[in-house]
Amino acid sequence: MTDTTNPPPADELEEVYSSVDSMQVEMARDLLKSSGMECFVFDESSSRMLGSTAAIPTRLMVRAEDATEARAALKDLASKRRTRNRQISQIHADSESVKSA
Repeated sequence: MTDTTNPPPADELEEVYSSVDSMQVEMARDLLKSSGMECFVFDESSSRMLGSTAAIPTRLMVRAEDATEARAALKDLASKRRTRNRQISQIHADSESVKSA
């Protein structure tokens, strides 16, 4: 998952997402990269070395000028995921009520 590009100085970057689940960070990175944003993953090795503890989350960084757009894209993705999960829950509930009828 590590980006092979050397990141700019830390004072030019902003964290837009972090998680102890590196797969979640990878999905967020892929979404932002598909939108044309340059992304950098920090602390991946440290996080992986300690397992899935909350001690050192993997961080997704973008250039400061892209941070607002990146956060909006990630927020939109989270909203769509919640909507989809509610729809799936409703389908399951509907199928259970049909079974019990």
